[in-house]
Amino acid sequence: GNYYLTTDLDLGNAYITTATGPVDLCLNGHSIQTTAKYVIYVSNATSTLVTLSLCDCKGTSGTYGEITRTSGSSGSGVEIRTENKFNMYGGRITGNNRSGVDTSGGYFTMYGGEITGNSNSSARGGGVTIGGQSFTMYGGSISGNSAAEKGGGVYMTRSTFRMLGGSVSGNKAKYGGGVYVYSGVFTLSGGSVSGNSSDEDGAGVYTAGTFNMTGGSVSGN
Repeated sequence: GNYYLTTDLDLGNAYITTATGPVDLCLNGHSIQTTAKYVIYVSNATSTLVTLSLCDCKGTSGTYGEITRTSGSSGSGVEIRTENKFNMYGGRITGNNRSGVDTSGGYFTMYGGEITGNSNSSARGGGVTIGGQSFTMYGGSISGNSAAEKGGGVYMTRSTFRMLGGSVSGNKAKYGGGVYVYSGVFTLSGGSVSGNSSDEDGAGVYTAGTFNMTGGSVSGN
């Protein structure tokens, strides 16, 4: 179905789940917050897989509606379960402390919007955690995120990350401030990885897997 926010939503200890789909959610400049372990859970209740598309037809960069957490709570912004899909066209995912977006075997495609100001103080993947399947980035920004250990911007394992545009910038971790490749393949063909930092190694990109660079830039890390 199609959903268009007309006010901010405080879900209390509840979260939004996608039992059937496709689902199109327009933030319209408004925000959704919760104390639950995730704000949006992309999963299927039947054998039919779900695609969630997030946009913000009113907000622009700097004024986007937000997927965020109630102060003092712990959890992720969007979690994508096995084989389901999340497409991000706009909006901001921010203020989450178990990754902004966490793919547990799902597919994430980013066309626009912002993933910023998220953290993971316990381990890895401040902005985006890719655990299986793929993340494809055409645009938007992943910035100002942090992780205590690995992958302040993006952490990936047993997966593929294709970056064709957009930016990964200003993120921080102990290892791999911008992108940490534990296993799998990171292909950079467009966009930029810049201004990231690490306490130890790999300020821009740290790889224990495969890193292919056919375009784009890695600079100023």
